[in-house]
Amino acid sequence: NVLEKEDYDPQKDAVMRFGVFVEELHRWIIDVHNASADSRNTRIPNCHWQKSEDVLPPPTLSESDEKKFRVIMGLFDKRTLTSQGIKYKHLMYDNVALEHYRKQYPLSRDSKMKTIKIVPDDLSRIFVFLDEMDGYIEVPCKYDPLGYTNKLSLCEHIRTVKVHRDFIKGQVDSLSLAKARQALHERIKLEHENIRQMSLPQRSK
Repeated sequence: NVLEKEDYDPQKDAVMRFGVFVEELHRWIIDVHNASADSRNTRIPNCHWQKSEDVLPPPTLSESDEKKFRVIMGLFDKRTLTSQGIKYKHLMYDNVALEHYRKQYPLSRDSKMKTIKIVPDDLSRIFVFLDEMDGYIEVPCKYDPLGYTNKLSLCEHIRTVKVHRDFIKGQVDSLSLAKARQALHERIKLEHENIRQMSLPQRSK
């Protein structure tokens, strides 16, 4: 109840992050609740589910259906298609099919904006919707010789980018940068004053 929170501050007083809570909630549902007998001791959810599955097995997905399912369940986004491909979260995606598409259908200001779907558990490829083909095509990550994106989750990639940025910031010598910028400013100011005192023939030298 929001009214019962009083002085509770989730950022200071929380005992776990929300993402961890969701993971452990799933664990409790699957490994505890569904494996325990109900209050009347008449059935166990897992056993009941297994009996139902034996009577009416769920349909299996074909490889093509599984691919369609991944696209449908993927994260939706809009990105610009350029001559280099599509950039998402500092990763570039392109392939021969997308290159041929660019050659066949010249991009306008409106048509270069494309709908993409991202599989959050695997950034090794994205799915790009092409209006002319009325469907998605799979586009792998470009420039990935070390296999960085193989089974790379979106969450892990965002954390990696943040760590990299923090590292770069830590390597920057702020004092040296300030001195360099100041010297540059003084040089431009001095040059401007010198030019004002020169004649036109002198300025052309």
